Amino acid sequence: MQTFYFHTQLDGKLTEDTTGCTLPDEEAARTKAVGYAKDFIAKTSDVDRTYFGVEVNDGRRTRCIVRAWLVVERR
Repeated sequence: MQTFYFHTQLDGKLTEDTTGCTLPDEEAARTKAVGYAKDFIAKTSDVDRTYFGVEVNDGRRTRCIVRAWLVVERR
């Protein structure tokens, strides 16, 4: 098991994960980061041009970044 940190960014505001999460491997960490992005999109219904990113870090280096943009177009 390995500890991964999930630093999030919402429209330019970075929130660093100082606790981390113990997961079996990098693939599980990537899956968790994608889940964070899905949850963000599911909870956001009336936002225009919003950027959300999750950086997966193993304490030494960035392993992957999951990015999501939500654009709501109105008539």
